[in-house]
Parts: sequence; structure tokens; C-alpha cells
Amino acid sequence: MKTILYVNHSSRISGAEQSLLELVTHLNRERFRPVVALPEDGPMGERLRGLGIAHCFVHLLRMRRTRNPARLLRYAMSVRRGVGELRRLVEREGVDLIHSNSTTAHLYGCWAAGRAGIPSVWQVRDMVPLGRVGRMLAGNSSRIIAVSQAVRRKMQPACGMDDRWCVVYNGVDIARFDETGGQAFRDEIGATDDDPVIGMIAQFVPWKRHRDFLMAATIVHHRLHNAKFVFVGEDLFNDHPAYKEELWELSESLQMRGSVVFAGYRDPIAPVIAGMDVVVLPSLGEPFGRALIEAGAAGLPVVAADDAGPREIVRDSETGFLVPPGDVNELAAAIERLARSPELALRMGEAARAHVAANFSSDRTARSIEAIYDGLLAPESGGRS
Repeated sequence: MKTILYVNHSSRISGAEQSLLELVTHLNRERFRPVVALPEDGPMGERLRGLGIAHCFVHLLRMRRTRNPARLLRYAMSVRRGVGELRRLVEREGVDLIHSNSTTAHLYGCWAAGRAGIPSVWQVRDMVPLGRVGRMLAGNSSRIIAVSQAVRRKMQPACGMDDRWCVVYNGVDIARFDETGGQAFRDEIGATDDDPVIGMIAQFVPWKRHRDFLMAATIVHHRLHNAKFVFVGEDLFNDHPAYKEELWELSESLQMRGSVVFAGYRDPIAPVIAGMDVVVLPSLGEPFGRALIEAGAAGLPVVAADDAGPREIVRDSETGFLVPPGDVNELAAAIERLARSPELALRMGEAARAHVAANFSSDRTARSIEAIYDGLLAPESGGRS
């Protein structure tokens, strides 16, 4: 059995962490033993304990872009300390391969793997230019997994064009979304059986384009007074502390009180999605779009901006609608079309569930990543025997 050390730089649960949880849950446990390194205890640790998956805490600092010399020095010292802790963990647990679940995590993971003489996998989940750092990370990676073709196209030229890159889509456990508990959520937000519930599930960061959803909601509301529009999520890392408040104030000025609901962060998400009729994701530069496969797993149609990751998930006019990025009128029109036609929404939702089951299941993702591990851990590859 091979031991895989997963390095994750956050103990909160956002899309990247949920994808990691899906992966370690669906690994072939007769062949691979997962161990997860986190910066501290928290929701992620609680979930891992519930799953019976080994985890430990090491020094992993969340970093932001900066040119401040003092902060850069702090980051360098943090990496040195964290790499040392990971290196000791590798020896203690008999780790055969390090899999970094983000770019920040790989700043630690690639050096620890290099010092231990074992392979490292960098999972690229963002589309943020990295410059020289990206080339360094790529140069210290045995394999690089992009979560979409869009991420690969964006990141590979700057990080290095070679055959270490591959694309493996995030997966979702379809069975978790066989939920019938959506009525409790509808009751909570004051939606009757006849009220269409349209939701956006995303962290509160500006590039997710919550404002586009709100403006589209205002247009739909004037034509469909009983529709409910729900924002699900928070600014988990407090990067934009005023953003959610600004959106709430805008909704008040647009006189959407009673029609717009800020439902906060929800975990688990399945019973919340079960209470919705349509899921919307208007973000630009979305690396993947986990909310879209979760909606599809629940049998819901989606409306998304025709850009980056969502373009690879949504089959336009079959599993949902893709609309021009930033076009609030087209976004509103697609939402209204689904809200007014339960038959169309049902047909698209059924197609979405079948599409997700065939292309984005957790088992499919786990088998694809296991094949990468096998290639790196084969005796001739130079990994641990």
C-alpha cells in the first residue's frame, strides 16, 4: 500500500477542500492510504475525522501577492519552517508521494518532496498569473493536474510547456445529492411550492460576479414577482470584508427585500440545492465551477457565463444555458425561461444529472488520479519502493 500525503493550506471548506474530500473518500483504500496535512484544526479536520482519514497539523501560511520586503521575508521563513515539518511527517508516516491541493500548498509540498526524494503532484485550481514562481513550481513538480482545460491553457504557457501537464476534472458523489430534504430550506426562506427558487452558490469575492446575479434577479422580479433569489456563501478568508454588505445595500436600494435572501455559508450543501429550482454561476475566469456539477448531481438545470471552466461543464440548451459573460439581460432571460417552464427545467435537470454521472463522478476522478500515482510510483520512475 502506498501512502499519499495531501497538503492543503486551509482548514476551512471551500470548493477546493470539498474536491479533496471527495478524492480521499473515493480512493482505493486497498492500494492507497491518504494522510492530509492542514495548518490547524477546523471544519476540514472535523470532516476528516468523521471519514476516518488520518490528518495532522503543520505550519502552512496562506499567502497573498506582495512586494513588501518584510512580508516576503515572513513568507520565506514560513516556507522553510513548513517544509521542515512536512519533511519530518514524510519520514514518520512513510509517505510515498506528496499531492498539493493548491498553489500555496505546493510552495511547501514540492520542496518537501524534493528533499525526501519522492514524487510531487501539483493540482492547479486557479487562473492567476504566477510568473517566475509558476516556473519554479512547475520545475519542481513530477506531474501537474489542471482542473479544467481552461486552467491548463491559461497557466501552462507561463509555467512551462511539457508533458507533465494533464487535466482531471473535479468529481462529485452523485448519491449525496439524492436529497429529498429541500423543503426545510424552502420553508426557511419563505418559498411556497409555487415559488421558483434561483440560487447562486459561491464565495463572496468580486470575480464571482454576484452583482450580475443581483441585477438579473431585479429584471426577473419585475416579470415574475414570486421568484426567490438566494445567495449561498461567505467571504471565508475575509479578503473582501465590505463586499457582502455592499451587495445587501444594493439589494435594499433596488427594493428586493423579501425576494433576495442571503443564506450564508452552508455545509452540507445537498439539502440546500434540493430546495432550489435553478443554480446560477455568472463568474468570469471561473477555473472550474463546482456548484455546477453539484447542481447537476441534484438534477437541476444551470445558467452560467460562457467562459472558462463552466464552458466545459454545461451543455448549452441541453443541461442548462450558457450566456455571454457580463450580459445581465441575457442572464435574466435564461433564468426567467427556466423559472417559467418547470417542464423545461425538469428535462434539462435530468440531462444534467446524466451528464454529471458520466463525466464528473468522484469515482471517475479518483481512478484518473490513481493512474497518475501509479505512473509516478512505478519502480522505474524512481519513487519509493
